[in-house]
Amino acid sequence: MPVTYSTDDFDLDQLIEAAYWSASTGNWDAFLDIYAEKFPHSKSTLCIFDSARPDVDVVAARNYDPEAILQYGKYYGALNPWSSMASSNMGWPVQWGHESVSLDALHKTEFYNDWIRPQEDAYQGFGIAVARSRSRTFAISNNFNPRYMEAGERQFKLAQRLQPHLRRAYTLQLHLEGRRLFPVELAAVLGGLSHAVYVVDASATLHFANTAADGLIRTGAVVRRVASRKLIFSHLADQAGFERSLGELATNRKISGPPLQPLSVTLSRYALLITPLVDQPPSAQMRIWLGAARPQLFMVMIIDLLGEGRSTIEIVRGALGLTPAEARLALGLVSGHSLREYADAQGVSYETARSTMRAVLSKTGAKAQADLMRRLTRIVDASGWLQQRGAANRQ
Repeated sequence: MPVTYSTDDFDLDQLIEAAYWSASTGNWDAFLDIYAEKFPHSKSTLCIFDSARPDVDVVAARNYDPEAILQYGKYYGALNPWSSMASSNMGWPVQWGHESVSLDALHKTEFYNDWIRPQEDAYQGFGIAVARSRSRTFAISNNFNPRYMEAGERQFKLAQRLQPHLRRAYTLQLHLEGRRLFPVELAAVLGGLSHAVYVVDASATLHFANTAADGLIRTGAVVRRVASRKLIFSHLADQAGFERSLGELATNRKISGPPLQPLSVTLSRYALLITPLVDQPPSAQMRIWLGAARPQLFMVMIIDLLGEGRSTIEIVRGALGLTPAEARLALGLVSGHSLREYADAQGVSYETARSTMRAVLSKTGAKAQADLMRRLTRIVDASGWLQQRGAANRQ
């Protein structure tokens, strides 16, 4: 018997594909665009309900008057009679609105008379629960006028089939956002450095250690890792300096002392460099969903003054996560060359140099070339001190 492929199946496939694409990019607005095209009769919103708050966060909306959405955020969201139901974590995947709030009760509310009725009296509808935490529910709200009830029932049945895919897609995004906290590309760069490199948050909790860093931990002479995964320096004076610099960077984004700090162990063979890593901000939807900012990360580099690989370019690469070509360009600009002069000296086109410059600005989070120069100056000064100190130690 031949298998028939209905319009519903076709629409479902497109929506599933859109959901996973949105999860991979963090852009759920794109999913809502396609969803609204499939159901033009429906007014649809991406909402986050929180049991700790009376109002509702509208992440994105389609087929609504934009002014009505603004008024919803300012006032009417707190009057939404479905808010407590949506954030109560009752386990509903897809549910009609009138199953939790009767139409008679709804029609007596200020929310209906002053906000729903002016929006084409779209009081029929249902919600799709996409994800939940202990107190929050991320949902797609769908509302339409009763004259579209036949189309709404088709939409509801399709939503029941779509909901498990939306849940899985959002779970995928949670994992991807977690990996973006410390990008794989940056881990590869830091992992290839010969110096010991650790990545910590403001509480000194370890998020990454390269091979050289693991070696130092195993010896226990310079640093050690306790059961709580905190990075601890073996010498009390080194620990105090580390905590002071990390605290200053976390609060003021700069340190009061020298960029490189000699460590007390092993006749000052080692020096410490701490610098913030470029933050990888989550999507707007994920920021609302997480409810709090993700931790800022910091690179802690312990440099062996007697070892190899002490060049300025390596320190710049490690501190900023740049490629060799990007680090060379950054250092050329710090040396006083213009972008065109650098391009001519390197034998590359001006457009190639501009493209490399854009990549450097993006990776460092610098807003302009002047901002980049300020950030690089501290690292370059540290490199000069490091080379002088290393030469003295080898004599």
